[in-house]
Amino acid sequence: MHGAMEGPSGMKREPSSVGLVAVGGRSEHAPALLVTGAGEGRDPAPPVDRFGWRCRVAIVLLPLVITAVFIGLLTRPALPAPTFWGFQNTSELVRWLVELVSGVLVEAGGFAAVGLLTALALPRPRALRARLLRYLLCIVLVAAIAGALHLVRRDALLAPLPLMTATLCGLFGAWIGVQVARGRKPARWMLRQLLAALLVIGAGALALVHFALVDERLPFDVAPIRSEDKRRLVRQLRSGHYHPKFGVHARRLLLAQDDVDRLLTWGLSIGDVPRRARVRFDRRRFDLQASFDVPFLTSRYANVTVAGEGEVVRGVLDVELDELRIGAVPLPGFLRSQLVAWIIATIQEDADARDVLASIKLLRPQQGAVELVYGRGQFGSRTLPNLLARLGAHPDLLTATRAHVRHLVDAGREVPWGSQRFVHFVHAAFSEAERRSKTSRPELENRAAIYALAILLGHHRVEFLVGPVLDRELRREAKRYTSRVRLRGRNDWTRHYWISAAIALLSSEAASDAVGLLKEELDARIGGSGFSFSDLMADRAGTMLARAATRDEASARAMQRRLSGKFTVDALFPPANDLPEGITARELRTMYGGVGGPLYRATEAIIERRLAKCAALR
Repeated sequence: MHGAMEGPSGMKREPSSVGLVAVGGRSEHAPALLVTGAGEGRDPAPPVDRFGWRCRVAIVLLPLVITAVFIGLLTRPALPAPTFWGFQNTSELVRWLVELVSGVLVEAGGFAAVGLLTALALPRPRALRARLLRYLLCIVLVAAIAGALHLVRRDALLAPLPLMTATLCGLFGAWIGVQVARGRKPARWMLRQLLAALLVIGAGALALVHFALVDERLPFDVAPIRSEDKRRLVRQLRSGHYHPKFGVHARRLLLAQDDVDRLLTWGLSIGDVPRRARVRFDRRRFDLQASFDVPFLTSRYANVTVAGEGEVVRGVLDVELDELRIGAVPLPGFLRSQLVAWIIATIQEDADARDVLASIKLLRPQQGAVELVYGRGQFGSRTLPNLLARLGAHPDLLTATRAHVRHLVDAGREVPWGSQRFVHFVHAAFSEAERRSKTSRPELENRAAIYALAILLGHHRVEFLVGPVLDRELRREAKRYTSRVRLRGRNDWTRHYWISAAIALLSSEAASDAVGLLKEELDARIGGSGFSFSDLMADRAGTMLARAATRDEASARAMQRRLSGKFTVDALFPPANDLPEGITARELRTMYGGVGGPLYRATEAIIERRLAKCAALR
């Protein structure tokens, strides 16, 4: 049995796979198992069900991911709408767009992850019915999450666009999960489809940009805007005629479309990118054309045409767009309506824009003009100053100035009366600026501190330059706790000092024209006393302090350290009682040789030498 078997013909045969088994004393041929190795005689191991493990892991992760998506999106701070300042500065606008896109991608990724895990949490899809069940379950789950998020965050009815976007992202994740669950071949097919889709989307985006940006601006003339035009428009907005239909304080204006064009030119003239626009009015209709230079691209322009009907009645904005075209790309009606809804929601979320809208009783296009009815008191005292401030002041500066004003009014309760009251307020302002600079920019905080001092100690109309920072109660407290602050015994020097400091900080053209309006009022109220070299030195000292405190980060922090410690009035303003005052225009011309004459320059040199000794002005 151990050797080779020899057959009848004498040929040798290998051992057969049939062995002999003794059954009842007889030898029977039976099949024999030829298994070698240690596993001889055992059954083979069953295959590993890898998809079962995926399914169990997905079941565990799904509720965790749903919870993370819900909490993460609920607690994520909402991206603030772009302010007028943001549109002025290209880097600010690009930063806002990057944050917007990243936020959208994070939210889309969360809903896609929910869809992916939903598809993997169910058993292997072997039929079309099973795959459709996955998609249906994903739609229900993602829609429930998106709806709950929207109701919690906005406490309003579901908006179609966010709900549709979330559902599409969830279906996209479920599609990936279904293809992965079906096996390697469908997964590879899915990857090829994804790459093809990305190429198509990229090509479509490039084509869209190509047709949206053109080589020439829209052919229309821009209405000229001069300083006298700006001041005339402001005076016109602050006047108006009584309108009985909307109450005692309602005033009516009829602005010609040329004046509206000048307002547009004024607003669009600020910033680092050239822009221009014009508007045409008909009965309840408007037609707006605008051209914008495109940053980072030469000789390319974004031409925007907007046409439709719109009005504001008692603070409610109603707009319907018939056309919205960017270059050669028209926006579909569904997207136009969504854009209008987004603009209205943005206005409602912005406190300042909401105040502007609430103050308007009626805004309606007429033939070649627009009719404006507004509440005069609110519009003149808060809304109009804030509109002009939006044209020149950064919103962060407005927020910081409000905080500094509040701090100085509170500090005024503790500041002792007497000759050192000026020094105490400066110390309080820059101590607060140093504290806030731990989480903010020191230059911005110093600017805000100077604006706050100028509003409280200089003239309340400085608020016109920055924007509304005082409500009725705070204004009453400021008058009580920040009055009678004298610089070397003179209240007028205090006003000159801080008003000049505030004016020195202004750089934009729009704010400079607001300064002109302020100067007109100051000249009417405190002028008429003749030329004064002591007032000139107060003006010059305030200007030097403002520039030294905001020159750069190092100088801003140095000023904070200096003025938050111990110092005397000599660090801020030298003696000035011996300087000539009450000089008439004729004396200035004959004795001093006018502005720039020999004696004028000699007196000015004395002022500069005295100011050079003030430690805080360098």
